[in-house]
Amino acid sequence: ENQKLEQGGDRGSSLELRAKVEDQALLARVALETGEGSFNISCAAARHLKDQALLAKVAVEAFGFREGVGLLAVERLTNQVLLAKVATAANLWAVRQVAVQELSDQALLARMAVEEVDYNIREVACHRLFEIPRESTCLPLSADDANTRLYVDILQMIRASSIPAEHR
Repeated sequence: ENQKLEQGGDRGSSLELRAKVEDQALLARVALETGEGSFNISCAAARHLKDQALLAKVAVEAFGFREGVGLLAVERLTNQVLLAKVATAANLWAVRQVAVQELSDQALLARMAVEEVDYNIREVACHRLFEIPRESTCLPLSADDANTRLYVDILQMIRASSIPAEHR
């Protein structure tokens, strides 16, 4: 009874998922697997997801007409580790872009700004780097992590450069 999906409304109105479902895995399946004609049900399922790992799964695996479902899922993510996963692995660039905008890991953002293949994602990562206050730090760096040190050094050089902010 608790796992019953009910479809409401008439044919002329939007379909609505009445959340009597507490099974988070089932909601994730509904969000990702319902047909194109049931887009509103997919969105409702994504809106009712609370489990951060399953929200990340929906955001990463969404594709095609489910872009809106992926965006709903990534907008509800708060876990930085899972946001990093979505930022680097999501199928849709729009979902990746939203994840990058929410990241606070400077080393990851610097790496994405330098190495990312997609220009739009590189640009968002660069802009995000300049929004994060200098005092905030990501995880402590180990002395042998040369790549991370390099990315942080590049970020500091860019911030200290005489290049106008709009061209960085």
